[in-house]
Amino acid sequence: MFEFGIPLATFLQHLSGWLAAVDLWGTVQNLLRFVVVLGVLISVHELGHFLVAKWSRVRVHEFAIGFGPALLKKRIGETLYAVRALPLGGFVRMAGMEPAENLPAEADPAEDDPRAFHRRPIPYRFAIIAAGPVMNLLLAVILNAVVISMVVVTVGNVIPGSPAAEAGLMPGDRFVSVAGRGVITLDHVLSGIQESEGEPVRIVVERDGERHVVLVQPEFDAEQGVPMIGIEVMMRHGDERRPLLESLRAGAEQTWESIVALVKTLYLTITGQVPADLAGPLGIYQMTGTFARGGTIAFLSFVAALSISLGILNLLPIPVLDGGGLLLLAIEAVRGKPLSPEARGTAQLIGLSLLLLLLLYATFQDLSRFVGSGAL
Repeated sequence: MFEFGIPLATFLQHLSGWLAAVDLWGTVQNLLRFVVVLGVLISVHELGHFLVAKWSRVRVHEFAIGFGPALLKKRIGETLYAVRALPLGGFVRMAGMEPAENLPAEADPAEDDPRAFHRRPIPYRFAIIAAGPVMNLLLAVILNAVVISMVVVTVGNVIPGSPAAEAGLMPGDRFVSVAGRGVITLDHVLSGIQESEGEPVRIVVERDGERHVVLVQPEFDAEQGVPMIGIEVMMRHGDERRPLLESLRAGAEQTWESIVALVKTLYLTITGQVPADLAGPLGIYQMTGTFARGGTIAFLSFVAALSISLGILNLLPIPVLDGGGLLLLAIEAVRGKPLSPEARGTAQLIGLSLLLLLLLYATFQDLSRFVGSGAL
């Protein structure tokens, strides 16, 4: 038996069936998409650290995209810029952030280097560490803005006999406003209905070039715990592009709502109010293919959500994550001096162990889902 409760014979049976039916070229394509998406998200994250480190006048020895042997490299000033063989992210190597023996020969590991990371004031170090997650959130804003600029929100399926059907809403109707608020994203429709508090909702839609106003009386859905009107809300490519500023504003709003939802989910998971439902590398790999097959809009929305997750999860106060680095800086600010190297090393070892356990747990969950669904 595997630790995650799957008999070995069952696992091997599903695995052999999957290998027999696998689409080799499709698998290669999805693997490439997965690597590119992961590489871009991590590189953008590291770019945030790099830009703020340069702005803070910290000595940067190297900024690299990828890992392993360098395919291309060029030194500009004090910094080596490199593209390396494995496109699984990137890294920034700053003076004062690693043991002297790991520095390149030309680097100056002197403790009294005023431009070493650990010699900079705490606010500068805080900004450098926080810049990685912030860049992921900014990327999500841009991707959400691109999606919003391309789409309109429409009525999908309408349940017969539902409040929406009785009010005259039809599949294909384009939402203009709900409860007096202009509709740009799916959340504008959902929040307008769910915040109705039992009162009729005024909905303006466009159909065949003409606008129609309907009043819909939501019905409370006991299973979902919210008012509903009996429709599926969809996004489709629009005929016109939204103005840049409007798209960016809506993209920022969409990103903020996603952050709030993710933080709530993390809180409920940590406090044990909902079971942990994590996606590991295998789960993300599968979702990459699923959303890619859904088209450009679905894929960009998925990458935006993944970027938000990477940014927020990196802010968790776990040593070896950015949030752990921020926590150590806060402790240093309170104590007036940093923790000893031994204490930092112990904290990082504990943090690394915790991350490995989480990764193993997420991978087991991925395998359980795949075997249970026959996807693997």
